[in-house]
Amino acid sequence: MSPLPSDAEIVQTFTRMRDTVQDFSQKLTELEMERNEHDLVVKAIEPLDGDRKCYRMIGGVLVQRTVAEVLPMVKEHMAGIETVMGNLNNQLRKKAEELEEFRARYKINVKTGNGRGGGGGGSGDGASGSGASKGVLA
Repeated sequence: MSPLPSDAEIVQTFTRMRDTVQDFSQKLTELEMERNEHDLVVKAIEPLDGDRKCYRMIGGVLVQRTVAEVLPMVKEHMAGIETVMGNLNNQLRKKAEELEEFRARYKINVKTGNGRGGGGGGSGDGASGSGASKGVLA
């Protein structure tokens, strides 16, 4: 039987897990914005003539191509982003479940450091709140 972790170790682990969930969520938001940008480009150039000149930024270099060459590349890249988003979303869900299980196992209540009284109507996953949040062991 392993020794029980100290309160400080529990809080550190919880904070690390919560930060991981927040990082996943932030990356997912960034990818969603990038996917939306690709979608706007597709919608803008799809109705254009395929022989029309089109410029695309590749690795910091602006290259001239035609709409017919660029459109499939943009669609392919957008599909790749969606695949990554799906995988990241699954990982986020698993990490959030692990965080909730850890929170429940050690009876951690999250209180925000905003000085307001009362409880918030949050989701209870422990992944929301500001960096000033502190775990409190019951």
